[in-house]
Amino acid sequence: MTTKTCLKCNHERDPNDGADPACCPGCGAYYAKVEAQRDGDTTIRIPRSAPARRPERAERPPEAAAPKAKSTAVAIGLNLILPGLGYLYMGRWVTGVLCCLLVGAIYMTSAVILIVPTWLLMNLIMAIDMVILSNKHQKKVDAATLMACPECAEMIKREARICRYCRAEVC
Repeated sequence: MTTKTCLKCNHERDPNDGADPACCPGCGAYYAKVEAQRDGDTTIRIPRSAPARRPERAERPPEAAAPKAKSTAVAIGLNLILPGLGYLYMGRWVTGVLCCLLVGAIYMTSAVILIVPTWLLMNLIMAIDMVILSNKHQKKVDAATLMACPECAEMIKREARICRYCRAEVC
């Protein structure tokens, strides 16, 4: 077998690597499929000289791990207990501390009769902000854990081997 260069990732394959000769060990793409897409051919012929063995995926480094999903209800509940505590839970330390100080200052400077309405209004504002903050956080989680299928462009898990919508093999 001679050295072959992948048209997708420009990986130059070693003839003695022992991997599937029809598949690029660098990106996992089938040579015939990439060549067919380049030529505009609609029929894709994948030679099966050996049992198809999928190349191992490279593990993501620990610093690129997906952020953990946070509960909006827990954040709102924490803000009800102590204003600003929900922000601390969501990872907004500066906003949480400033919010706690602001609410404390408002309580000290307002009349006793206005404390309950002030508490309700502040919690309503913080609950709305928690929903917005939670949506932004969920988008970050989705960006780290989902990817678009190359065939149908639907969002699927990064660990998926086959798209659940179009049943295309995802390399």
